Amino acid sequence: MPHALVRDIRTLWSMKGATGRGPKRIEWSPTNPLPLAGQTEAAEAMSPPPPASQLACDVCSATTGTRLFEATDHREGLEGTFTLVACGGCGLVRTEPRPDDLAAWYPPSYRNHAARPSVTVRAIGSALRYNARPSRNERLAKVVGWLVPNAALGPRVEAGARVLDVGAGNGAAVSALRSRGLDAWGVEPSQMAVEAARANGVETVVVGTLEASELSGQTWDMIRFTHVLEHVPSPVETLRAALAALAPGGRVVVLVPNFGGAGRRLFGRAWDGLELPRHLHHFTRATLTRTFAQAGLRTASIGTAALFGVTAASLDAWSCGGVRQRGWGSSLAARAVLYPVDLALASVGLGEGLLGVAMAESDGSRG
Repeated sequence: MPHALVRDIRTLWSMKGATGRGPKRIEWSPTNPLPLAGQTEAAEAMSPPPPASQLACDVCSATTGTRLFEATDHREGLEGTFTLVACGGCGLVRTEPRPDDLAAWYPPSYRNHAARPSVTVRAIGSALRYNARPSRNERLAKVVGWLVPNAALGPRVEAGARVLDVGAGNGAAVSALRSRGLDAWGVEPSQMAVEAARANGVETVVVGTLEASELSGQTWDMIRFTHVLEHVPSPVETLRAALAALAPGGRVVVLVPNFGGAGRRLFGRAWDGLELPRHLHHFTRATLTRTFAQAGLRTASIGTAALFGVTAASLDAWSCGGVRQRGWGSSLAARAVLYPVDLALASVGLGEGLLGVAMAESDGSRG
């Protein structure tokens, strides 16, 4: 285990009051997350909330809201300070201000666009290849989906089913699904990521978005949004486009960070799941359900999930004041050591992620 990880866990434990040394125990609230390393309670205290939001909520259109806290890009280290605002009407949390050029906040080093699949990506691919088998054991498939939520597909997928992976990145998931006989395609806004997919031998990933690409107008048995919905300006409009593209009986599978989970409550603005400003919306179980409903989708299932590496990266960011992660939290060793904690939290409904499956309310609702 990295020495920095051991030191930061000890510091975190002492700050929670377990040793009797350091600050007294601090109860969490939305405006009072765990004090960042090197800060006192007074330094962390929020100033009076600024004026109400200028943006309208994507789900209920309300412009009123509560400003929770400010945070920076502690993953990529790009400049800027952003505020998280909880909608006064439905509670959906959004990032403000919104960058004018969203693409500028995805540097060449952005991990999801890398040409060479990491060990983690290869593990996800193996899990997907099992869960995409028409002959899979359903109990084992549920276990695989619990251990590797990125590979969760919902009910059994029939051979030859058409699957669209939105935000396909370097095409690793598309490749895994095609290897099991599915007609899998991907759409990805980053030209660099699509070129990476081509370099990996995946020819069925195209440039664009769900709403605008050469695949527009086609129908799909499943549309996957794995760590995508939080990145789009309008989750409701994106899901409506997905609804229009679903074949009869088709489904949408969504995996997003869980703003209501234990990690965000503990680490506050140092939580890695924020990934500001690339994450424009931040979901809880309730607000993801409302988002599905507003888009005309029926929630078939929704639960919390473990997200590999989020706890380690959050601890890394917390230990350096919530500014820029030092990097040890991204190491495979640190992520693996802390992943059992993520799995345990997910099993009691406090996981770092949310996994939702939604379907059309009825075939007639998709005009």
